[in-house]
Amino acid sequence: MSKGIVIGLALFFIGGIGYTYYRLTTGAQHVSELKLNDQPSISGSDGQLSHSRPKTVIVFDKMVHDFGTMTEGEEREYSFRFTNNGNEPLIIESAKGSCGCTVPMWPKDAIAPGGTGEIKVKFNSKNKKGNNQKKVTLISNTDPVTTVLTITAQVE
Repeated sequence: MSKGIVIGLALFFIGGIGYTYYRLTTGAQHVSELKLNDQPSISGSDGQLSHSRPKTVIVFDKMVHDFGTMTEGEEREYSFRFTNNGNEPLIIESAKGSCGCTVPMWPKDAIAPGGTGEIKVKFNSKNKKGNNQKKVTLISNTDPVTTVLTITAQVE
C-alpha cells in the first residue's frame, strides 16, 4: 500500500473520530433538534437505537383500517393518527410495509410528549386481486419497540 493511501486513510479516520466527538459533546439541546438524521444509518434496523432510548407511549386512534372494495390497480392512502402519551420524546426509528405494495411515510423528527403525528400508508392494489391484509411495522422508543398497523382491502 502506498504511503499516500496510508496517510489518506489515517486522515479519514481521524476526521471521523473528531466529528463523532463533536456530535457527542454538542448533543441536541431541544426536542426539535433531535432527529433521526443525527443517528447512525438504520437501514434494516432491528431496533437497537430504540431499545437504548428512554421509553414513551404511543397511542393510535385506530390500528386497523379497511379500504373496503377496490378495483385492481387502484391506489389508496390512509393516515393512522397517533399521540405521544408518554413523558419522553417519541422517535420512530423505522416503518416498513409487509410488501412493496404497502408504503409507509412517518415523521422523522421527534414528537414531544403530548404531541401528535401520523403514519401515512399508501396501498397499491396492482396484481393484488382478492382479500388483502397488509402490515406496517413501526420501530420506536416504546415498550415493546415494535408496533404493528394493519390495512385490509378486497381487490376486484
